[in-house]
Amino acid sequence: MATRQGAAVLVYILMIMFGVSSWVDINGLWVELPIMVQELPEGWNLPSYIVVLTQLANIGPVIYSLLCSNRVSEKLVIYFIIGIGALTCLLLVFFWQTTTIVAGAPHSTAMFILNFILALVDCTSTVVFFPFMATFKPVYMSAYFSGEGLGGLLSGLLGLAQGAGRIVCLNVTEYVNATINTTESLEAVTTMRAIYEDNNFSFEVYFAIISGIIVMSGVAFTFLAFHPLCKEEHVQQTHKQTKKTSQERDSQASMELPADQRKCQIELTGYERKHPDEPVGIDIKNDTDGIKTSVVSEEGSTNMKDKTCDVKATTGTEYIISLLLTGWVNCLRNSALLAVQSYSCLPYGVTQYHLAVTLANLANPLACFFDLFIHVTSVPALSSLTLLGSLLGVYIMAAAVMSPVPVLVGTLAGSILIVSVWVVCVFILTYVKVSLASLFRAEGKKGLLHCGVATQVGSAIGGVSMFVFVNILNLFKTVDPCS
Repeated sequence: MATRQGAAVLVYILMIMFGVSSWVDINGLWVELPIMVQELPEGWNLPSYIVVLTQLANIGPVIYSLLCSNRVSEKLVIYFIIGIGALTCLLLVFFWQTTTIVAGAPHSTAMFILNFILALVDCTSTVVFFPFMATFKPVYMSAYFSGEGLGGLLSGLLGLAQGAGRIVCLNVTEYVNATINTTESLEAVTTMRAIYEDNNFSFEVYFAIISGIIVMSGVAFTFLAFHPLCKEEHVQQTHKQTKKTSQERDSQASMELPADQRKCQIELTGYERKHPDEPVGIDIKNDTDGIKTSVVSEEGSTNMKDKTCDVKATTGTEYIISLLLTGWVNCLRNSALLAVQSYSCLPYGVTQYHLAVTLANLANPLACFFDLFIHVTSVPALSSLTLLGSLLGVYIMAAAVMSPVPVLVGTLAGSILIVSVWVVCVFILTYVKVSLASLFRAEGKKGLLHCGVATQVGSAIGGVSMFVFVNILNLFKTVDPCS
């Protein structure tokens, strides 16, 4: 573990704003589900459609990775992704309730088409935004993931302000036909039903705000790509500022180093340089803590601090294990657990469900920010954390399978336990996800592209599997929140 500091605050904030655009719109759709199920003909079958469409959209990153990654301008593709996302959210404002008759029944075709477009650009953003991050110093990976998590938190907080999904349990009296001694009469039957309260503002206003947030992310990306202050945080910038003789000397020396040490030299050169024209030398030594890299001036000045590179040599086996861990973590975090969140939490109450959703969304960016200070680079350690997060996921899945009567249902201890497990599980899985991405960051753009592909493949496998379990095998049963 190592403490990582030194990021320019403004660039860090811009990176967070940029990361928000990656999934804020799809997260917004999930937040608005309680409103959509009341208005659209699919009702509570709508979530399964969203999951399937989101996973079908993984064709986007596949096409980009195979055909476009080396042929199309990366910045142009990012502008396209952000622009289409903002435009599609605006179209949702006007057409989300539009239905057409398909196979003799009304269906939300406009919602499905726009949902697929949003999922397409969001899935593709993973394999485009990640390689773009290789342009910047490694410390900014945690900023990007903080923004990605913040997108989920913002959409959730906006939903709370809207009051989406607020339920009141009321006694409703209905009159039904009853036959007594061949005489028909009306009999009053009183039942407890969940009634949705009026929202503070509409679905249309919600997605207009989401569209505005995505536009702000586009502005942040423009600064990151073109502003001189942001370019100073590019990895390549440090090399352009050194004198030619120093460049040739360091280049020749670095070619004699192992690959992992050359990565450290590239990342650390110029970090502590006080004058842009001051030539530097690199002194790299191996020890049990990693690779120690001292940056000193040609004159032997000691006014520069020693830096510790937290990137260790990654073997082929560790690289494959890291890819598998990335796929598994995203399978759980992005698909499997999300699909059963309502089944695992609603039996304990509506309040507990909303607490689990909101606090889990808060745990996401907090885990990314935590990675900025304590960063795990050991593959065995990350494997252990993944195992711990998976065990917590097993508890969540077991509670969902036992719905509507999971363990400790109806007790304060059960409510506290399910909310706590959700928050800790999301925190751990998100932390592992960010740490793994930082390992791939050390491999350059190719490593981050592989990380993005593993992320989407894992998410797709989880989504398809859960669709089978939920909609075909019917392993999970809904619960009446007022029962």
